Amino acid sequence: WGVASHLNGVKNSDELREAYESSQGKVVQAMTKFSQSKPLYDALSKIEKSWEGESDDSFIMKQKRRAVENSLRGMTLGGVGLEGEEKEKFNEMKMRLASLSTKF
Repeated sequence: WGVASHLNGVKNSDELREAYESSQGKVVQAMTKFSQSKPLYDALSKIEKSWEGESDDSFIMKQKRRAVENSLRGMTLGGVGLEGEEKEKFNEMKMRLASLSTKF
């Protein structure tokens, strides 16, 4: 989706704009569902906890830790901890923001 967003910004055309606008809602919904997946968040948290006290400071291990930390942070900011009305309101605002950013 990043490529489509970039193209929409630098080489905008009627055809691309139409495709981008028609797909954006579905992409935002899919990404929201992913970022608010409690089972995935719990699994990543379990992985992170399993690394506590581990002394492996190799490059690959640092990259793994960074990927897990970034995913957990993204999910937290994406509303994984929200429930009920708060979650609905958050998701509505996210969709509205996506819509407004496309129109701008």
